[in-house]
Amino acid sequence: RLIHSPTDRYFKGTADFILPALERVAQLRPGRIEVELLEGLPRAEVLRRKAAADIAIDQVGNRGGTGYGKNSLETLSLGVATLTDMTADYEAWMTGHDHPFVVVHPDTLVDRLIELIDDPTRRRLLAARGRPWVEAHHGFAAVHARLIALYAERGWL
Repeated sequence: RLIHSPTDRYFKGTADFILPALERVAQLRPGRIEVELLEGLPRAEVLRRKAAADIAIDQVGNRGGTGYGKNSLETLSLGVATLTDMTADYEAWMTGHDHPFVVVHPDTLVDRLIELIDDPTRRRLLAARGRPWVEAHHGFAAVHARLIALYAERGWL
């Protein structure tokens, strides 16, 4: 089960990259995928459907973002393997953070989707790494500790 929850179809690359890739994957793996666009739904329903997904695609095409935000943090926290595009500089920086994202670009999206569809073990391993990574890097304790350290560095504490 693949989901995509665009807040803005242009910036997420929905029409230009994601939907055509999903059509190609459906041709290459007939009957193996169910695709759902999560748009115009109440928040509770979006979260329920995200939690039931196997794979989430956040954004492709890098049209104004670094690669991830609240949408990806939600899917990772819910145990969903998450694909997103990152700039080369951001991807290099993220490599040191042992992130669980599957980094994609417009020309690699179909291949990465096929790999995850064909390898449920890898999908489960990525999903299992999601929530701990989010907690370690974006959870209250991690953010609080980093803020205290920054305040101390600047002499504000």
